[in-house]
Amino acid sequence: MKSNYFITCLIFVFIQAALFAQQFNIDSLKLVLKNAKNDTTRCAVLGLLAESANEQEIPEFNDQLFKLIERNSAATGDLKKFYLKYLASANNNLALIEQNKSEIEKAIVHYNIGIKICEEIHNQNVLALIYNNFGVLYSDQGDSKKALECYEKSLKLYENINDKNGIAYSIFYIAGIYRNNGEIEKALVNYEKSLKVFEAIGDKKLIANVFNNMGAIYQMQNDLTMTLDYYTRAFKINKEINHKSGIAYSYNNMAYVYNRLGEVEKAIEYLDESLKLRIELGDKKGIALAYLNIGSIHRDKGDPKKALEYFTESLKLREEVGDKHGISQTLNGIGRLYFKQKKYPEALNAYSRSMKIAKELGYPDDIKKAAQLLNEYYKTTGNYAAALENYELYITMRDSINNTETRKASVKSQLKYEYEKKAAADSVKVSEEKKLTVIQLKQEETQRYFLYAGLFLTLLFGGIMFNRFRLTKKQKTIIENQKTFVEHQKHIVEEKQKEILDSIRYAKRIQQSLLPTEKYISKNLPEIK
Repeated sequence: MKSNYFITCLIFVFIQAALFAQQFNIDSLKLVLKNAKNDTTRCAVLGLLAESANEQEIPEFNDQLFKLIERNSAATGDLKKFYLKYLASANNNLALIEQNKSEIEKAIVHYNIGIKICEEIHNQNVLALIYNNFGVLYSDQGDSKKALECYEKSLKLYENINDKNGIAYSIFYIAGIYRNNGEIEKALVNYEKSLKVFEAIGDKKLIANVFNNMGAIYQMQNDLTMTLDYYTRAFKINKEINHKSGIAYSYNNMAYVYNRLGEVEKAIEYLDESLKLRIELGDKKGIALAYLNIGSIHRDKGDPKKALEYFTESLKLREEVGDKHGISQTLNGIGRLYFKQKKYPEALNAYSRSMKIAKELGYPDDIKKAAQLLNEYYKTTGNYAAALENYELYITMRDSINNTETRKASVKSQLKYEYEKKAAADSVKVSEEKKLTVIQLKQEETQRYFLYAGLFLTLLFGGIMFNRFRLTKKQKTIIENQKTFVEHQKHIVEEKQKEILDSIRYAKRIQQSLLPTEKYISKNLPEIK
């Protein structure tokens, strides 16, 4: 059984690596789940599905995971640790589901169960993830101190296991706490740290997220040029990777800036696009934010009825999900609408509720906005003491966010980021030029080798041809000598033949001179007869 468990784990590691490379191909995971022949593989695949499937499917996969782990509750040794790890993950998933449904107490219970299990089996990876999620819960509830404690615990755990992605996530969340608390310089430093890691690992979705949050810092400082610059960067990245939630968030952010710049129609167009995507994704917090911003535009355009409809829906959704920061924002919008209509009691009620929540959260930007609105209200209604009190509070909060030091930190951060990007680009350029030079040198070296080889072959061929010429010439000389010799011999033979013929002719003449001639014979032959 133990052997099968380790084989299954090994196989699953390869499956998981392949699926991570494809950014969690959900269909592939479902296929693996369908064909899985043992519970260990099914457990691991369900764990991935419960974390990476769409929001509608996650509860179903998490329920299956709980049932499978319960079925294997009698496991011991390493197998027990394996199932306990996924039990901790299942509790984390369930806590997230309950958190989204605003069942905060239940979520806290399941986070604590997950933490206890992880500490029992010494699983730092899942424990770090739970602390990060726990931190988000506390941050949404306005408990910055507990949220920061959770993020710092998570960061330490990720550092222990050298999980760079996890480290960057924790730093990013810590930056968010500092931003909400008005500690701009610390926020920027941590955003830069997380951005470097996200850029190094190529996680574009998280790079865009950092840009959005850095844009929010410039928005707090009323620097609309830099705000729009960062929001636009984030939007381009989200469009490139088709990250719908990120696109919706960017549309909303850019709409805010365009509205402030007086480009109302463009702002409305972007808000409509944001709302469509939020509804498609079932993102209640996002829908509430879009409703608030659309309501604000209708209020400014002089349509209070429509504005109040959107504000009311926004407040309802934000109370439903327990978004205190969002509730404070929406109450400010409602209060401004009533104030514009001269419905002063209703306006004061909304402003006061907003200030109470802002102080509970301890967010300087939220307190600043509420104090500014209350100052305007009390001045108009003649309560100058209360107006002065709120004005002083507004100035204190504004200066904590927008003082010279924080502005310097923002500019320094921007210049540092641009410099490092340029330095990195220059470094890449120099590296590429060096590579090109090396390639050119290698090409030249190869060309020289080919030239030397060609020259050698030419010399070799020339040598062979020269040798061949010498041999041919020698053979020709021999042939010519032999021909001369033969001709000489022929001449000698001809001379001998001539001498012989001359001798024969001479002998013949002698013979002829000694023998009677034919005429003599013919004349005397009858007589002989």
